[in-house]
Amino acid sequence: MSTTRTRRPDRPAPRSDATGPAQRLLDTASKLFATQGIRAVGIDQILRESGVAKASLYSSYGSKDALVIAYLNELDQADRKRWETRTTDISDPADRASIDRPVCPWQRRRCRRSPRQEDTP
Repeated sequence: MSTTRTRRPDRPAPRSDATGPAQRLLDTASKLFATQGIRAVGIDQILRESGVAKASLYSSYGSKDALVIAYLNELDQADRKRWETRTTDISDPADRASIDRPVCPWQRRRCRRSPRQEDTP
């Protein structure tokens, strides 16, 4: 007699990839935060989409706040790496420091100017 196990709908599907739960949480949270915003994404959505148990979230990060900090640190490191790559061939430190152009396309958005800036000649 053979029994077939069915997955409960409230439980995440088993993962076949080799990444650990902490990295899956961070990868999933990063995708969701970038598309929906940090405040709009809840822990339950991150857990559901990452397929990670709630206990793993709290043992890996401790809280959503700590997961957000890990996400922001990852963004910061990626930006620093892009800047380093972009300025590698510049030997003069003054020239390197003067690089202030946006590295990422999303940074190219124009900010609204205040009325005072528009009024000045």
